[in-house]
Amino acid sequence: MDATAPASDVEAVAVNKFKQRISTIFKSKATIEFPGASLKVTADKSCILRWKTRQDDSCPGHIMEWDDTSPDYIKVTSFQYPKTIPPRNSESRRAVCFKIPVRKDCGMRRVMSLTMTDLVADGVLRDKAGIKSVELIQKTPQKAIWHLVRVEEKQG
Repeated sequence: MDATAPASDVEAVAVNKFKQRISTIFKSKATIEFPGASLKVTADKSCILRWKTRQDDSCPGHIMEWDDTSPDYIKVTSFQYPKTIPPRNSESRRAVCFKIPVRKDCGMRRVMSLTMTDLVADGVLRDKAGIKSVELIQKTPQKAIWHLVRVEEKQG
């Protein structure tokens, strides 16, 4: 992860707990790493993870954000944006670029949508992750926002 190292042991514990919760939600036995992600630890030891995910040429660009700053819920945001694919042969001035539009869930957005659907349906997984419920707040082709309501209020 490209984030700076936590300044204290308390911050390191907060970061590990945050990453472990995300890993649990994605049903990973090991802690998931997010190469190239930015991780911000706030003064109250909350975490915000922002990760621009790589996708193949058939999918639009994607940014995933997990925001742990609210004591009541974790805000999970999925941004998709149009992506331009350059021509394979750039020698010609008339080379055609392809723009991948944002119309449907694809790539990481699809993974996140399926993960949230699993989390809604699987009470054992929710309990393991400390989540009481999952609420879809916004869903457009460009942006989806979920609130993962905590089982109990976050302790600082």
